[in-house]
Amino acid sequence: MSNMFLIALWLLADLQTYLVRDCSAIVMSGCGANRPLEMVENTQNNVTCTDIGGTDWIVSWDRELLQFGTCDAVNTCDSRNTAIAVLSRSVYSNTTMTIKKATRQAFGNRVVRCSTQRPASPTVVLSEDSCTVDVVVPAVLSAGSVEVVMTSPSWTLRANTTITTVFSSQGRYSCVWYKESQSGASVGSDTSPSLSPDASNTSDLSNRTGWCSSSWTMPLTSGTYSYVVVASPGGTRQSAGSVSIERPENPSLGSGCPVDYVPELSAVTCTCISPGSPPGVIGWSHDMSSSVLTLPNVTRSDHNTNFTCDVKWSSLTLHTTLNLRVSYRTKIKAFNLNNMATHLTVNESDVTSVSLTCRSDGRPTPRMQLVRTRDGSVLKTVTGGSYTDVDDDTVVDHVISPARCEDTGTYMCVSDNQLGPEERRALSLFVNCVPRRADLPTVDYEGRPVHLSVNMVAFPLPETFTFVFHGPGNNLSEPVTSGILDMHCKNMLAAYIAICNITAKTMTSTDAGFYSVRIGNSVGNSTVTFEVKYFEEDPQAMKSSSGGLSAGAAVGVTLALVFVVVGFVVVWMWRRHWVLPCASSSVNGSSNTEYNQAAVSPPVSVEPKEQQNARSNEMPDDDQQASNQYDILQLQDIGVRSDYAELSHYVNSGMKSASRTGKKQ
Repeated sequence: MSNMFLIALWLLADLQTYLVRDCSAIVMSGCGANRPLEMVENTQNNVTCTDIGGTDWIVSWDRELLQFGTCDAVNTCDSRNTAIAVLSRSVYSNTTMTIKKATRQAFGNRVVRCSTQRPASPTVVLSEDSCTVDVVVPAVLSAGSVEVVMTSPSWTLRANTTITTVFSSQGRYSCVWYKESQSGASVGSDTSPSLSPDASNTSDLSNRTGWCSSSWTMPLTSGTYSYVVVASPGGTRQSAGSVSIERPENPSLGSGCPVDYVPELSAVTCTCISPGSPPGVIGWSHDMSSSVLTLPNVTRSDHNTNFTCDVKWSSLTLHTTLNLRVSYRTKIKAFNLNNMATHLTVNESDVTSVSLTCRSDGRPTPRMQLVRTRDGSVLKTVTGGSYTDVDDDTVVDHVISPARCEDTGTYMCVSDNQLGPEERRALSLFVNCVPRRADLPTVDYEGRPVHLSVNMVAFPLPETFTFVFHGPGNNLSEPVTSGILDMHCKNMLAAYIAICNITAKTMTSTDAGFYSVRIGNSVGNSTVTFEVKYFEEDPQAMKSSSGGLSAGAAVGVTLALVFVVVGFVVVWMWRRHWVLPCASSSVNGSSNTEYNQAAVSPPVSVEPKEQQNARSNEMPDDDQQASNQYDILQLQDIGVRSDYAELSHYVNSGMKSASRTGKKQ
């Protein structure tokens, strides 16, 4: 029974021992599961164990196989290696070991332990704790720096710090960066600095040198950012540098960038601008290598093309756009007469309308005109000068209705938008018509050939002339087959104006009377009537005086001058669209109220022969007589080019003549 009691007491004491050990675990301060006990080399270092369970418990200190001593009560310690360490216990719950001089050889990478025992059982460990010692030389740093590194997708700040001296017996080296003005989480770190000798070789007990670096995302808010670096071992803190950040605004278009229309075939050089710090990467959508857009030779196909300038700044992308607008000189695309791009011939008798249509393009839209070149008159004008993005043609049109012989001529389309020489295109309109006349005066014949020039409206040029003698009483109808009368026509001033000369050659008094001439071209013919009067020569006027002219010659000259004056009056009246009241003609046997009223021209009075004898002895020839037709020109005609010069290869421009041979029947 007594033995059973003793066994129970022993079990109870042992249980108490285990309960005390579990509930009163000693703790070594300054270290942890993954944190060694750091000691600065060649300095005094204190190591403390706490939470000693009982007031009479014994605390032992050792370093692996080296015993440092024990503390069995307050202020009662036995230090066995006082040259290395001294023990102390000021209160029962704490004990401290003071290491006088920690060296990498004595403590580097060694385990230091403290444990507790009961006095009655000094070999039984109730609780213990231990730490591995890391003997260190705190890092010595030189000045650090922070710079921007452009990487994708976002830019980073890269920090570099040089380590002059550092040592850790356990090979623990690191650098951590923080914002200088802020506390809290770090912005970057380096747990594997570049050191020499190699940091991982812990058996090498020499100091290390090298550097550490790190990078982190660049802030996108403008400002100045300063950083510090903390290096381990030693927790050395030092400024790591600063950087200024200026976020760019949206890019703008700078020098050389067009703000208006660019003429075709010109060069464009446009610079995109976007200030920022650090500066952004500026380029164009088709070429990010340069901030300058170069277009050496723009064409109209480039019109309304958008060129985008991109600014890449860290993770941001900013844009602006250049809308290229191209202007180009006008070009006539089509000029048509009745929808045909060729010269046009119509007949007046068909009562035809002729439409003139001209189409051109250009940017700005051209100013267009339809011009009759004969007199420079503008038939139609379309104002231009507007800018549009739609490539629509500009059209100017005009209708001649009905087309008359007087409309024969050259018509020109003129297009101009002030970006170069005006564009011109010309077409000719030919209106065939039966010849119709101005009034024919009386021909006074006085013994030698005389000439009469008259104005005709006809196209093409009259070619056939048939004379009929009607006698003094205008009651005969005898064809004239002799050579007493001759007629020929030529173009002057305009293609539809025929200047026709009637020449009275050898006549006798029996040839005096009324005549008609049938004037024809390929379209038809018309008949006009005139009277020839015969005057006998004055024998006295025939006498020569110091080589003077004969009376007949003087009369001929006088008549020629009179005919020229008459021709001038006729053309002058025609230019003012006056209708001669005594004109008569018939076209292909039909009557026309405007031109075909049958009438006989009144006789032309002749100057007295005495005055004729005093005139020059030279008679005007045909060319002189024809050239006098230019006397009808007015002041406003100066500088106006004759249509005839332009139409000469379309019409028979040469002299058409018909002479009658044989005697009058």
